Amino acid sequence: MNNLQAYIYDVCKEAITKWDTSDDIYAVGLLCLNDDDDLRKPTLRLVNNTHTQAKSKFPTSMKAGDNEWKLAISELEATWNFPFWLWKIRASVCTDYISFDGDIRHYPK
Repeated sequence: MNNLQAYIYDVCKEAITKWDTSDDIYAVGLLCLNDDDDLRKPTLRLVNNTHTQAKSKFPTSMKAGDNEWKLAISELEATWNFPFWLWKIRASVCTDYISFDGDIRHYPK
């Protein structure tokens, strides 16, 4: 493992060990983006999804006025299709943005 891989591993490990074990987390993802769509500013963000979130995106019944475009067409899509995930960033590596809700921001040393 090179230094960058070890660094990213340590950042993610630190964030994950602080999670509440009562959360119903079933999936963890790494989101690679560029701050301000600038290729010179790559960032890495740790995100997760929960069973509660997936169930909320695939209701068993719909009421009049529900935004159908915000809902998945199947439970499988709600579970694994990334756009239906929470989008709560748990840790960020190399970002200039002001802190996200509850994240851990890191910069390589």
